[in-house]
Amino acid sequence: MSPYSLKKQAIGLAGWFLVSFITAAIGAAASVQANSFYTQLARPDWAPPP
Repeated sequence: MSPYSLKKQAIGLAGWFLVSFITAAIGAAASVQANSFYTQLARPDWAPPP
């Protein structure tokens, strides 16, 4: 038996889901311009095409 009630466990789970989704949204927003950034990089000759 868990020392925490079902309600507290559900709130904790929802909180961690919220943290995960916020982190994913920040990462997605930060990578919106990634394509233009990576195409400007100087790549070596053996690198695969973009």
